Amino acid sequence: MRKSCGTLLLAVGILLLAAALLLISYNTAEESRAEAAVEAVMPALSAAIAAQAAADVPPALDAVAEPPASDAQPSPAAEPVVQIDGEAFLGYLTIDALALSLPVRQTLTEPNLKASPCRYAGSADARGFVIAAHNYRRQFAGLGTLAVGDAVRFTDAAGCVHTYAVSQVETLDAADVTGMTDANWDLTLFTCTYSGERRVTVRCTKAEAE
Repeated sequence: MRKSCGTLLLAVGILLLAAALLLISYNTAEESRAEAAVEAVMPALSAAIAAQAAADVPPALDAVAEPPASDAQPSPAAEPVVQIDGEAFLGYLTIDALALSLPVRQTLTEPNLKASPCRYAGSADARGFVIAAHNYRRQFAGLGTLAVGDAVRFTDAAGCVHTYAVSQVETLDAADVTGMTDANWDLTLFTCTYSGERRVTVRCTKAEAE
């Protein structure tokens, strides 16, 4: 009897270990695909924005997606975007402290979010701009390590550079959409904790124009 129980426990342990290894492999593959997607898009996106800015050619206008919460500030009816391989991008995010430059997609969908950061609410031209990304190592995994005063820049599709400074780092409940879209902050960046139950949230204040 004891031998049977021991064999059963061993089998269960092996199955749990196999499941954990499969999950790790899946997550690693997802991260690799996301990193490849960013590496494929960033050169074309930054070049297109620089070319438009140099030529003083306005980028295409696209309709703004509705924010996920009524507390977010209303956005303009249309905004500049850059189209790369049929995907609309608002611009790109630069966080020097994390050595990151990441494209920001206009529309948040699960497939889009698996590739790069996405706009969650608002726009760079108003307060309440919120950007979400997965906690991949080369995306928002390091958000919680940012310090007050660290610089964050968002270069929009028209080539305008919006400069922010980190003002606060906090953790919110996953269901706290109202708190996440608090329009008292100029820019909010967030990602999931590894449990998925909470959100690491970085609040930023726009730098005064010189």
